[in-house]
Amino acid sequence: MPDTLLLTVAQAALRLGVSPARVRVWLAEGRVKGERVGRDWVVRAEGLTRPIPKPAGRKSKGTPP
Repeated sequence: MPDTLLLTVAQAALRLGVSPARVRVWLAEGRVKGERVGRDWVVRAEGLTRPIPKPAGRKSKGTPP
């Protein structure tokens, strides 16, 4: 990752206007690209925009069939 700006989860959350917990959920779902460094995540700044699209083909809980 040469010349790539890396952000902490907290920094990414500030840029996106959401909580750090939400960023961690998005990392787990693959909606935000990041890498584990030890037990922490780092997020690549490029491509970090809002809104983060939901993966195709998934319905929200509570959606009628």
